[in-house]
Amino acid sequence: MATLNLSIVKGTTSPVVLIHAKDAVAAAVPLAGWAAFAQVRRNPDNDLLLDLVPVIAPSDSAGLITIPAIAWSATAALPDGVHQWDLILQNPAGLRYPPILSGSYTISAINTQHT
Repeated sequence: MATLNLSIVKGTTSPVVLIHAKDAVAAAVPLAGWAAFAQVRRNPDNDLLLDLVPVIAPSDSAGLITIPAIAWSATAALPDGVHQWDLILQNPAGLRYPPILSGSYTISAINTQHT
């Protein structure tokens, strides 16, 4: 499992995150028909803070998983802190695999205030 630490600032729109699935020789892993799941929690036993709703195109042949941008209105109410996230895949037969990515997910408040 690889580590990818992510961060967002409350009240701002988060960037799109592009993840390229590759095999041991760095060739793209086609993911057509697969599903991806990614969630942010304080720790694995806590309530869901944020569903990252990753997307795999139905005809994907490039191994691309996209975590869409999160609107500023959705980030505004999130709790500050260093939380955890992971990404799991489910094959077309419905078998879910252990996380392929995980890491910290830092949510911070913006310092500059407009008047």
